[in-house]
Amino acid sequence: MAIISTLIIAFNFSQVLSLSQRVLASPTQKAQPISDLTLSILTDNDLTGKHNNSSSKAVLIESTHSYTDAPGACAQISESLWSPTPQASFSSGLKISLSYQTFLSKYPSSQLFWIASPSCTAIDTLGHSHTVSCHKRLPVLCTNTAPLSNGTFTDNTSPQWHVTRKIGVNGPEIKGYRDQIGFRFFGLRYTPQPARFTQSSVIKYTSNDPKISGLNYPPICLQNMNNAGTLSGVEDCLFLNLWTPYLPGKSASPKNLKPVLFWIHGGGLTQGSANEPAADGGMFSSRGDVVFVAIHYRLGNLGWLGINNVTVPSGEGNGNYGLGDMQTALQWVKENIKYFGGDKNKVTIMGESGGAIAVRALLASKKSKGLVSGAIIQSGAWGAPPEKGEIEYISLQKSVATLAGDIVTRLGCGNLDISDKLACLRTLSTHRIGLGAYANYPLVDSRLLTGSLSTTGKGSGYTVPVPILLGIVRDDIGPFTSMLYGTTNIQDYFDLIGPLLLSEDVSHLAQNPIFSAPPTVDAAEAAFNISTRIMTDYCFTCLTWSTGYSLAKHKVVPSVYMYEFNRTYMLPFWSPLPCNPPQTPEKPLGDFSKEYYKCHTGELPYTFGTMGYMGMPDRDDGGDTVFMQWMLDLWASFVRTGNPNPDKGFLKARGYLNTISKVEKEGEWKKAVGNIGAKDVRLMQLEGAVMKRYSELEQCEAMGMELEYYE
Repeated sequence: MAIISTLIIAFNFSQVLSLSQRVLASPTQKAQPISDLTLSILTDNDLTGKHNNSSSKAVLIESTHSYTDAPGACAQISESLWSPTPQASFSSGLKISLSYQTFLSKYPSSQLFWIASPSCTAIDTLGHSHTVSCHKRLPVLCTNTAPLSNGTFTDNTSPQWHVTRKIGVNGPEIKGYRDQIGFRFFGLRYTPQPARFTQSSVIKYTSNDPKISGLNYPPICLQNMNNAGTLSGVEDCLFLNLWTPYLPGKSASPKNLKPVLFWIHGGGLTQGSANEPAADGGMFSSRGDVVFVAIHYRLGNLGWLGINNVTVPSGEGNGNYGLGDMQTALQWVKENIKYFGGDKNKVTIMGESGGAIAVRALLASKKSKGLVSGAIIQSGAWGAPPEKGEIEYISLQKSVATLAGDIVTRLGCGNLDISDKLACLRTLSTHRIGLGAYANYPLVDSRLLTGSLSTTGKGSGYTVPVPILLGIVRDDIGPFTSMLYGTTNIQDYFDLIGPLLLSEDVSHLAQNPIFSAPPTVDAAEAAFNISTRIMTDYCFTCLTWSTGYSLAKHKVVPSVYMYEFNRTYMLPFWSPLPCNPPQTPEKPLGDFSKEYYKCHTGELPYTFGTMGYMGMPDRDDGGDTVFMQWMLDLWASFVRTGNPNPDKGFLKARGYLNTISKVEKEGEWKKAVGNIGAKDVRLMQLEGAVMKRYSELEQCEAMGMELEYYE
């Protein structure tokens, strides 16, 4: 470090660069195209979403160069050779970043890297300076001056941040861009636009394809926004977004490819998109060291309406088009993710709410085998007896005879043979087919699905045998019931909200003392408390526990990890009063010592690491940030290894001190064993994140959804 500091004092950056150009060295070699360079972003991501001038960061060009060629290599990505500054020394960031490269076995600790200097000086992973032959070919450390993206800003227009990747030998070049923490490629088409009510197929690239821009978010899929009668989106919407910390060049080793997280957005299979800032994959990709993929898939009638009650090999008219889109996107990942640094054999699918319903359906499909290596199901039950199509799939034939048939008739295409019926539906305007009644559930079509998820390994269903992480937020239904918060008439909740969420009337349960509210609350709070508890159990808690219990008991999958969030941070578009900690003069952002409702989607800023990205302040004197870092690190560990307990060597190499402290204090997240009295569920809170028994067992039994529901 003393040598480096002396260099910085003696030479400003322009002098260093000028001198470096005059060093006697071998003739300059022809520069590699930027698409051939192997690039890694080196940064210490604490998830605050703020630029940290005191932490050194760099872009590592792993492709080796001589000293003379090194400045030109950096110039190709609009950067210069890296040098330490008084504000950001090597030890403040890059020391950790390079130690992680040795942890990955990419380099020995003695590996040298070119940096800016008046002579042929390189540094090793510990920051020690070495004068070496100018002819020596070494990886290059470049500056990292790209801006940091957030929920309202990203610089995708400035050419200096653009990067390209070539798909295969003869495929097109795809242009994306980088920010301070990673590379971003948006709006990549994964299938040609399919005709209405037909299955999609993965796009095949050729040498005649034009260059593809991946700089902008794609259009969202056709949807009735917030069920308010406002139609948004388009039919030609089957694109994906991609974030990666690493771009391999032609000579990169396949062993350096990263695990992949494949995100399926929520919205009840009728709404939502992969463009939502709250689910931006940049933070997760950067801190977790994974490639993050988020997809669009067809929604509502265009995604799920079964019309032909006879299964045909092509799937035309058989429903499950949205499910097929997901499998097509997974096939695209299998064929192409290596060009963006991802390992096709390590793909974890993850979804929340409607996206979790989709993950469950993917696991129930034999066609998903070989496409996924793990699954995360967040708040994804939504099913209950006697029949709820999102979780206990009804047959194609029954759907055509009931709901789907009614929808087709309302659209004016009933009483026709199947070919005329399809032709009629294809002539309808997007406005006509996108509004009104809709289908939003998978079907047993005997093609993609032969039955529901097989939680016991028996019956007509199926389960892809991969590790599964699943759970709930304690008061999941809260954002929906909060629309009536303040009413003292508990029946209002069941009359006005119940029909939108439940498959049967369960208002009688409100009189059962096992659902009674705390005695200290007023009538309005009691009505909200009881209705929220009943509907949360009915839609989420009971069958989530039953699913995990039976999967673990029968060892249908290698491992099951279960959780219940008891700490949340509501996204700005919800902001319902009861779902935030109460504000006090001493704690204007929320007093966590007081009880509050933990509601649907409230775990996402933590598991995605997007609090800072979204501009959401830490409400708890650093507690929110520590919890977010810890939760993301658990989720990312599952993506990398199938186990949410992070490797201590990984945490140390990354410098994740807060998570190291939490892991040491809170202990291991244990696999579920599938015993009624077992402590199979981890309670997710800042302090006391213990393994606990299944909650609400008595209440679930009263609903007919006991823990052994699937047995």
